[in-house]
Amino acid sequence: MMFTAYTWQALLWALVHDGWVHIRIYAIDLNDDGITVIWQLRARHKRISKDSAIK
Repeated sequence: MMFTAYTWQALLWALVHDGWVHIRIYAIDLNDDGITVIWQLRARHKRISKDSAIK
């Protein structure tokens, strides 16, 4: 799992991890500089059986 405020990091992280990636907006920060969105990403890797891991 990771948190980031940068869209490019979220996209790169999702590309690197195989399986399902759940993405949600964790927080939105409004200030004088603009809007910052904090993303939470969680990878759910595919489970493999013991027999296929040995091969």
